[in-house]
Amino acid sequence: MAADGNRMRVLRPLQACNLCKTRKKKCDKSLPSCGYCVSKQIECVYGDVSFPRNPALTAKDTCSKPPSLWPSPARAIINPKHALQPTEAFGREVYSEVYRVIRDNGQFADDITARFFNGFHHQLPVISRTSFYNSLAVSEPASSADSSLLLLAMSLFTKTPDAHAQTVPDVEKRRGLYLSLKSLYAQVQACSPPSIPLIQAGLLLGMHEYMNGQPYNAFMTISMCGRMAYAAGIHMPRSHEHITSRNSDSQSLFQEEEAANTWWGIVICERTFFCELESNSQPLLSVFPAGDSRLPIESRILDQLDILEHRSLPNIPLSCLTFPNLGGFGRMAQATCFLDQLRKAFEVDDIDSRLLLLSRLDTNIQAFLSLVMPQCQEEPGIYCSAMNITIRTLFILHWHIITQLEVCAPRYESKDVWLVRSHEALETVAKMVIDIADLLLATPVQGTTMYMVDTMPPQYPYIARAVLGYLHTRKSTEESDWSKKAREILQIWLDKYSQ
Repeated sequence: MAADGNRMRVLRPLQACNLCKTRKKKCDKSLPSCGYCVSKQIECVYGDVSFPRNPALTAKDTCSKPPSLWPSPARAIINPKHALQPTEAFGREVYSEVYRVIRDNGQFADDITARFFNGFHHQLPVISRTSFYNSLAVSEPASSADSSLLLLAMSLFTKTPDAHAQTVPDVEKRRGLYLSLKSLYAQVQACSPPSIPLIQAGLLLGMHEYMNGQPYNAFMTISMCGRMAYAAGIHMPRSHEHITSRNSDSQSLFQEEEAANTWWGIVICERTFFCELESNSQPLLSVFPAGDSRLPIESRILDQLDILEHRSLPNIPLSCLTFPNLGGFGRMAQATCFLDQLRKAFEVDDIDSRLLLLSRLDTNIQAFLSLVMPQCQEEPGIYCSAMNITIRTLFILHWHIITQLEVCAPRYESKDVWLVRSHEALETVAKMVIDIADLLLATPVQGTTMYMVDTMPPQYPYIARAVLGYLHTRKSTEESDWSKKAREILQIWLDKYSQ
């Protein structure tokens, strides 16, 4: 497969596959399996395989593809001979399979990149748009297996939902797309050294699993990304002063900033996914950066690194909460910092010491939320993830207090005082979450068939489920009209989200 501009061009064999020649039927000559063999889920073998657009590739560089281990579009197992020594042939095989999966899902490379960078990229800006486009424009993109996988991972976030219809085949296609990526990713990871594109593909894979109600799988995937990040050396902490002494070379600037944002993405996602695990006994792989560590740069800056000087980049430390006009990704990092502090507070054994620590943390979190909410109202969508993480942290904090006071009582302050305070906080959080759901269900996004429910950050469904569970267990002598209506709104939202 080759690239023509930014578009893919498939390489086809000159002759039909062996089965179609035996049947004396027309073969579409798709690689690695023709359409007929794919439809029958049988092995597709080409006898004399040659590619007119690349005479350097001969039959010895190809092999018959055994059938898939599960019913997904990824029906090719990469040639072990090529995998042992990753070469251009290995990258070409991965690229060929990625192209086939994308084509079978009715997508094109240009559409995927355009939709991704105009959409989900702003939620998690870890990929440099310029660097990625440059990788597509090089003469032999097929030699890079990790970049091919990154393109396939991006396609998971570019299927526009329809607010009025969601057919079963569409769901099956997305499931097949996910399984294809999972299969190919395991093969490439086993045969290739860690790289930033490979880590980013895994990061997107974990986020997709999280968004689709698989937090345990997402946590395992993000842990794997963390291991690769350590191996690749992108975990090195960067202090507030680091920017003044770094290399001003443009390519180095791209690599350094993209690596830093990727590491922040791992740190944020690992803690976000960890919140939703039933067992919190598992250790975290990543170490949260210190307070003087530099915050990640925003998507608009990451996309313009080729025209910016390194000295003009923002140099804001993590601990600077009141910095004006701080972007959405930086706020996500700060919100996750509170989540990390909460996790550490739970490790304090003494109940009174823990409660005092949680009380101070509660005050700081609410102050931070008061900073983020106005920004979220001014620029909808940019700061929603930070606000959702903060709300989730508050909910976990006060729910922990309520459940802990059921089994032990504090010595220095009345148990009832703590309970009243936490229930009031949960009531406030519940009203915020319900107001968001009511707004999202109100009208479709202008100019599309999507409701705003389809544009929410991935953390919101978990908050909605947590609040719905709280309302079901809420102690009240008589259920109020507000509580009943609130549960109906949240259930309608969750039903629409799960379609």
